[in-house]
Amino acid sequence: MKRKKPPIALISVLVVAALGLVISGKAFSVYTMSMEEQEEQFKAEAEARERSKPKPPETKKPDNSGAVTAMKEKMKVGAARSTPTPASTSDGGPRKNFKTAVPTVIMPDEKLEKPKPNYSGPTTQWYGNN
Repeated sequence: MKRKKPPIALISVLVVAALGLVISGKAFSVYTMSMEEQEEQFKAEAEARERSKPKPPETKKPDNSGAVTAMKEKMKVGAARSTPTPASTSDGGPRKNFKTAVPTVIMPDEKLEKPKPNYSGPTTQWYGNN
């Protein structure tokens, strides 16, 4: 039997025709225009880009003159300062349900503890050879 040859000529013609259609399409249409038409096209694209950019928000200063004066009144030297006072105990008991307006923090003892040897470890390690 005679072996058929692949249709190389047909495939190459189809590839060249496809490239011709792509080049003549919209993507490459700018290069087939005259110089004036290209300039108009580029100007229209630049205007479209400018319109699509977000506009910066208008920075308008709020009127805080009343708030500033009130804050200055509070910060005046010699103004009465209010310090938080502990709330009175309810029920009259000495420490029952005692709450203060200021949270209290109990500090731990500042006693330094030396580390002890670790006998349960696989090796005997001493921490801090002092």
